[in-house]
Amino acid sequence: MVAKMKGKKRLILDSAKTLFPHFGLKKTTVDEIARLAKIGKGTIYRYFASKEDIFLEVIEEEGKILQNQLHKAINKVVSPQEKLRIFVFTWIKALKKLANYYNIFKEEYIKQYPFIKQVREKNFEREEDIIKSILEEGVKKGIFNIDDVKRTSRVILNAIRGMEYSWIMKKSEFDFQQSIKKFIDLLIKGLEKREGYVRR
Repeated sequence: MVAKMKGKKRLILDSAKTLFPHFGLKKTTVDEIARLAKIGKGTIYRYFASKEDIFLEVIEEEGKILQNQLHKAINKVVSPQEKLRIFVFTWIKALKKLANYYNIFKEEYIKQYPFIKQVREKNFEREEDIIKSILEEGVKKGIFNIDDVKRTSRVILNAIRGMEYSWIMKKSEFDFQQSIKKFIDLLIKGLEKREGYVRR
């Protein structure tokens, strides 16, 4: 979908994707985007009302790319446990890259640009659906023991999001990987059916 977009709008977005990571939203100007895209400033305003609108579409595009990555990664494995494991690893690694690029987790960004929070909430719903489908498969196969799949999906995603900042800010890649691995191991162990367990 992203690759199919052609013409000047694509040039604008690609130029913005180059500039925003280096200068941030506040310091990047429409003039600089136009200069890098080799188009007139007026042309940009034919497609976007403001610099913030460009940033919004860039972030939304990144969200769609992440959704595609998640689906592709999950489809490569068979068991629900591995799908859940792949989901968390893929999601956090992609988010770490996105955070480093656009500083979207900085408090001042969220306060100044509330649309970032709106985009994240929209992505939350999509990601929750992915987790829900994995859990439903696990329940259907008799692997997971879950009373309320929808609520459990939300709890899991909220737990991941609650720890995302500390994971993303970890300097050591080894610590980063080990923290996520430990979390996933505990999560899967808690979801799996246990011998002799009787649901009450």
